[in-house]
Order: sequence, then structure tokens, then C-alpha cells
Amino acid sequence: MILASMAGDLENTSRYWNGLIPLLLTNISSPVAAPHVTKLFLTIVSAMMDKQQFTAGQLIGHVTLRVLKPQCDLDPAWEVSVVKWLVTSVCMRMAGVQFPTKRFFSFFFQFTRAPLLLN
Repeated sequence: MILASMAGDLENTSRYWNGLIPLLLTNISSPVAAPHVTKLFLTIVSAMMDKQQFTAGQLIGHVTLRVLKPQCDLDPAWEVSVVKWLVTSVCMRMAGVQFPTKRFFSFFFQFTRAPLLLN
């Protein structure tokens, strides 16, 4: 249903992401829901980004998922590096980046909140 809403009216759907994304991420602890939720989360990320920010968005999305440890397998390419190093690297990269869309904050907030869960 979320994908259909995004396909129909992405701008209107993006108004609800600040409430939707945290709810989605609470379901990654379920082995049944986690594979679907992680895929949906990364799809939402790609929809939020324009072409210049797409790579940064994918990076933040995958690192957020690594920190939150969903109950499913993730892309093995993102599991090579140590999580704390990845978080530090992303924070350093994002320090000077300005994202033109307000809707990105609801996504980026989940990333900034994730390192607090590491300890």
C-alpha cells in the first residue's frame, strides 16, 4: 500500500514519513517482517533523494540498518566494515552536506539516533 501511495502521489506521501519511518523500523526485530521492512525502508530512501543525494541516501540507509540489526540478512557488501567505523565515516561525510528537501530529515533522524543504540 505504501509503494502504491508513493507511485500515485510521492509529495503527499512524503508528508507522513516522519511518523511512518519510525513505525516501520520497529518491525525489523520480527524475522517475518524484517526482510520486507528493510526493502521498503531502502525504497523510501531512494524515493526521497534526488540524483545528487542518491548515493549518500543509500549509504545512510544501509548503515542505519546495520546499526539497528534487523532479523534478516542484509546485503553482504555492507557487512564488511566495522559498524562504528561506518557510523563515524558517514557523520564525517554528512557534516558539510546540505540536503535540499525537508523530507530528508525524517530519514536522517533515524540515522543520527541509531549510534546512540550502539552502546
